[in-house]
Formats: sequence, structure tokens, C-alpha cells
Amino acid sequence: MVVMRRGLIHATIAATLIVAGAAPGRAADERLEGTLRVATWGGSWLQFIQANIEPRLKARGATIEYVLGNPHENLAKLIAARGQKLPFDMIEFSEHNRNDLVEAGVLAALSYADIPNAQSLEARDRLPSMVANSSTVDGIVYNAKKLAELGVAPPKTYAELANPKLAGRVSFPDATIIQGIKGIIAVAYENGGDEKHLGPGLDAISRLNVGAFFTSSVKLFAQFKAGDVWAAHWHVGWVERGRKDDLPLAVSLPAIKDKRGVLSNVWLGVIRGTPNEKAANAYINAYLAPDVQEQFGRLIGARPVNQQAADRLMTDPALADLLPLTREAYAAMYFPDLTAIDLNDLLDQWKRKVIRRPN
Repeated sequence: MVVMRRGLIHATIAATLIVAGAAPGRAADERLEGTLRVATWGGSWLQFIQANIEPRLKARGATIEYVLGNPHENLAKLIAARGQKLPFDMIEFSEHNRNDLVEAGVLAALSYADIPNAQSLEARDRLPSMVANSSTVDGIVYNAKKLAELGVAPPKTYAELANPKLAGRVSFPDATIIQGIKGIIAVAYENGGDEKHLGPGLDAISRLNVGAFFTSSVKLFAQFKAGDVWAAHWHVGWVERGRKDDLPLAVSLPAIKDKRGVLSNVWLGVIRGTPNEKAANAYINAYLAPDVQEQFGRLIGARPVNQQAADRLMTDPALADLLPLTREAYAAMYFPDLTAIDLNDLLDQWKRKVIRRPN
């Protein structure tokens, strides 16, 4: 996952209830009881939650505990505890974890009537058993200054990354992370494939003279700064961070069918059978509050799913230039169907066709 700078919002109980999007006629100040256990990531992702969401629930009487780990690890904990006390009440997960959670039957149907801040979300961002908290857009991120020095035009397609002048200086995300899967899909479409036919994409990636396959955006950012990497399939939010650090990054969004760039969500789900559904709904509602969504977008360069927050970010020229903030621009991004992909088969093909490619 991406790394975020710290943020802190201090709110009174009254202010909390207002920004959390209390619906008219509801007991918005209703007290919450017990301990809500949230399965999520650690590091600065957790710091954001603790600073911006946890205080809102504490103000209403709830206690929050965190079960840290990646979604696969947390799902394993949940399955191992079947028939016993649930290890957590809700879970945060990436796009490529959706299938596993749905097939395991562990997610409860969401009560959207109790999550008023979700009402304005696009249909693709609010599903029966999960709701998105952010969307990230991937494309080709490159060092504009370096490519200009080399006489290489800004890449408009992934095939252009095979330019001999870029050999060994191109990075691509590993297939074990969501950015890798999004990248494979994008390259597949460029070569006549799709989500169900990823082979053409894998073959094309093997021809890009990739210097290294990354699993950490933090490490990739350091490689860009050191000059070891000049171009990569990456999350566009890092372009803005690079510019703030005097790194001349730019991005292009290759065509995918009639759209450009490839989109994915981070999701929230409530665990079936939890006794803390009320607190879980309050947690989701706080996550989707316009001011929290706005700050989240500024910190990680993600597109808020709350349109009010996206509208506010339009006043930031740097983000307005990078993110699809209008509804029309958001709809013009390609949102892949990861449910059509057999991830185990993809990883097997990735190892055979790309990682173990002949020299």
C-alpha cells in the first residue's frame, strides 16, 4: 500500500455528528457501546484512521481495536475462528481480495440506510456487501526530464517502454499486488486481450526489459529519486508527491477500450454475525464524511468516492490535473472486472512467462 503523511482532526461531539453526515430524523447522537475490532493495514494507513476516524467513534462511546495484517492473513484468521468468537467486526481490503471474501461468505449485507454518507456514491462504489472508501488510478509514470534528455517522447502506450534507451530502467509492479494486476490488465488490452485472456499482456511485459518488479511503492519512489528507474506502471498519486520533492514526474494514461487509465477501489465490509453492526456502520459513515475523504485524497493522491470531497479537491491545481475529480472524468476511467480473473492461475503464468523469462 501507499504511504501517507500524518493528519489530525480534533472534533467535538457536536461537530463530529454533523460532519459524519447525520440523516434527518435519526438519533445521530445515539451512544455506541462495546469494542469495534477493525481488520486493516498498519503503518501510516493505521495512523490516518486513528487520527481521523477513531475520535469520531470514541466521542459516541465506542472503543476501537485493530487487527493488523494484509487481507489474506485477516481472512485466514476469520476462517480459522468459525464457530468461535469473531476475531474482528469489519475488514478493509483491496480490489483483488474481493473474490476471496465473497466466496468465503463472511461479509454481511450492508445497511445503507444507516450509512447516509454512502448515499451519493456511484453504483460501482457501493455494492450489497462492501463499500469503497477510495479509488486509485494507475498509468505510466515517468521522469519527464530524463526522458527529454534521452530524446524519448512521453510514452503513450506500454509498448513504448520497450525502447532500448529505457532498457533496465523500467519497473513494473509484481503480480502479487493490486497495481501489478491492474498493469497486466492494461497491457493485455493493448495487445488484444482482456481480463479473461491475460496471456497477451504477460507476453508483452516480458519484452519490456524490466529492470526490477516492485512490491513497495516506497522503495520504487526511492529508485526514481536515485535515478535507477525512469518509468513504471504506477499509482498517479505518487506524481504529485514526486513534484513536491523536486522529482519531475509526469503520467500518461494509455487507452483501455474507450477509456483511459485503470481504476481500482479499496473496500470496507462488515463481518456477518457481528454484534457491533451499529458501530461498524458509524465507522464506515465517518470514513465517507466529506472532510475525511478530502484529507484522504490529499494525503495519498486517491480519488475520493464521496463526490463532495472530489469537488473540493478541484481547488487544488496539482490534484485537479492528476485525478478524475468530476463525475464525467471518473466515469471515463477503466474499472476492470477482477472477478473474471483466476488469481492463482495468473500468478502461475506470471512466474512462467515473466519472472522466469529466458535471457
